[in-house]
Amino acid sequence: MNAEEIRHNIASGGELVILQEEGKQYEFKSVEKYMLYMRPVPKDYEDRWKKWGDDKKQEYRQLRQMFELNFIKKDEQKEVRGRHVWTNYYTVPFEINEVGEVEIEQ
Repeated sequence: MNAEEIRHNIASGGELVILQEEGKQYEFKSVEKYMLYMRPVPKDYEDRWKKWGDDKKQEYRQLRQMFELNFIKKDEQKEVRGRHVWTNYYTVPFEINEVGEVEIEQ
């Protein structure tokens, strides 16, 4: 895992949104969050862990990636309230599947 892979995943997510039915009306604005996660092995499973085979242990060793991207509608007007400008952001969650491809989280 390096910065270039993260950039590639974010770009792939943005492309997925554009390919949706109404995707052309949205513009990418920012990354809400990018999370790397590995399932923890509960302390109660310590004895079982020693008996498990490599296939079962691999489930807990797999790095999972999830991220959310913020988009705005291109034709939507910003709202001005005094000195503040309000913009509606549309957040889309993504995940990386077992094959390493970016998917919109269902």
